[in-house]
Amino acid sequence: MTRPIFCCSFLSFICITTGMVLLAHPLDDLIKKVKRAFDACNSDNMAGLNWQEVEQCEEKYADVFAGFLMTLPSRKQFKAADLNGDGTLVFEEGEEWIKNLFLHQ
Repeated sequence: MTRPIFCCSFLSFICITTGMVLLAHPLDDLIKKVKRAFDACNSDNMAGLNWQEVEQCEEKYADVFAGFLMTLPSRKQFKAADLNGDGTLVFEEGEEWIKNLFLHQ
């Protein structure tokens, strides 16, 4: 089951790209961090993130991830969060996906 693993990887990715630490924040705070990560990683100024932007962001923060011994999100996990399957993960999809994960655990 990749959903919980991706959730942890994706949330770690969000925290690192926004310079934040996630310590039992309410869901609203987490959603704010998701928005900041989307903004920080969006390099083409188009709505949402494509896989290339996620990879570039991962490269930019690779040393930070290595320091935390974290698994980065895979392309398969990215596709799972891309709810409409168009290859672009928009903020609203990420928000809905995370809320659904937390509500169904």
